Amino acid sequence: IRVVDLDDNKNFVGSRSMFDIAKERGLWTPGTPFDFTAIFSEGEYVHKYYCGRRLWRAYSLLDPSQEFPSEYDDLRKASPYPFSIAPHKKVSLKLVMAVMRDYLQGTTFDLTRGIAAG
Repeated sequence: IRVVDLDDNKNFVGSRSMFDIAKERGLWTPGTPFDFTAIFSEGEYVHKYYCGRRLWRAYSLLDPSQEFPSEYDDLRKASPYPFSIAPHKKVSLKLVMAVMRDYLQGTTFDLTRGIAAG
């Protein structure tokens, strides 16, 4: 979740208290964009690509016609990926299972090859 606009009720649902909490804790200044991830996240767990690479892969499987960057500087501070995407085709249970089971096979980050394979 990146910039939140609770006035856009077609795309966002949330509590307005998030603004008060961020302001009270000195994490956000009213009048600036409310970037939920930059404000509340502590960054990626364990290492730089822990979450972002999974998001990259899920997006690339759900819409292979688009190109998403596999490399980025800091997922918390940069916005390398959109909040959401429109899938290339209808999302079936089988496709959801394939995305969840994916381990980057067939990409340069394939976990079945090289040192990553164990």
